[in-house]
Amino acid sequence: MTVALCTNCGNLKDGAYLACGKCNCGPTGNQDLDIAFTDHYLTERTLREFGKVIQALHCNTTDEATAFWAFMKYVSDHYPEVVYYSAVPRKYRNSSNKLLRQTHVPDVFVEDSPRLDNVESLDLLDRYQSHVRHHKIECESCGHLQSFAVWARINEAFDPWIKTPIKTGRLFMNYCRRCGHQQRVTYETLYLDIDKLLAICLCNSGCKPKFKIKLPPQNYFDDLTSDFTFRVVSSPAELVEKIIVFAAGYDDMLVEFIKLCVSIQNGIDITAPLVYFGTSRKLFFGGTMHFLALDSSQVFKYPFWLHKAKAAKAMAKLRPIMLGYKKSWISVDREFVLRISEEAGLMKPI
Repeated sequence: MTVALCTNCGNLKDGAYLACGKCNCGPTGNQDLDIAFTDHYLTERTLREFGKVIQALHCNTTDEATAFWAFMKYVSDHYPEVVYYSAVPRKYRNSSNKLLRQTHVPDVFVEDSPRLDNVESLDLLDRYQSHVRHHKIECESCGHLQSFAVWARINEAFDPWIKTPIKTGRLFMNYCRRCGHQQRVTYETLYLDIDKLLAICLCNSGCKPKFKIKLPPQNYFDDLTSDFTFRVVSSPAELVEKIIVFAAGYDDMLVEFIKLCVSIQNGIDITAPLVYFGTSRKLFFGGTMHFLALDSSQVFKYPFWLHKAKAAKAMAKLRPIMLGYKKSWISVDREFVLRISEEAGLMKPI
């Protein structure tokens, strides 16, 4: 029998979709939410700790709906990998926020259910769903031990909310709930954008063995399509930039080629960090790309709309060379683009 948490009173019950034996409250009606708080995903000890959060909230209110939405907000803010709600209904927004401020909410140490790694699914989509597991992290400042979510695979189609913590760096930062210290946690992950046929592997030689992942073989995605773009990056910042580049509709090879041009035109060291962070558009004009030089915090603008035809010609010469890398995991940076530009005759060797 499945052990589940009653999200109304905080007690454990038998069956995710059955009424609670303590308060007689039935399931929420959201099957994903009901099954998330079961021993399919979390240990009984973790379920009991989440139950203590619910019970603490009920100590300061008699409104069950307010307590429920306060709990949902608390979990979404601190444990979004368990359950995430983008917003509390307006009717309960103020009351749930007030309730959280008035309540001393106990910390929850999240432990994954042993069932997660003991069940082999035959469902094809399970191969591409986000994969997250919790690890013990000790605060380097005060020694407090708490759980930290490590994402070995990120699929934004299943978890669209995750783009924000990736871009802010929150996904790779542990916030100590005792002293507030921020501690970077280095781990590897595979980021998937199924709609754009994009796979980006964050590989970092500095992370612990338990936080490493293996690069999927070239034919891993063939049951979906063979037209995936495979990229390798070495830091969360590079991962963010790649996501921004492809979300803007650009090819990262084009962006890195333009970075090379911007560096040469402005007398910047071509190895200096230069980051694409967006494109602005004006009426009757095309896009202007914006780049930030990290060493000097200087912003460089590149009127792509003026040079679009020239860029297209350059890319036409580079793409035949890129076909040789089509099914390979490659790091497309300025050094790579400089090398193939020299090979294509676009630039003389430097």
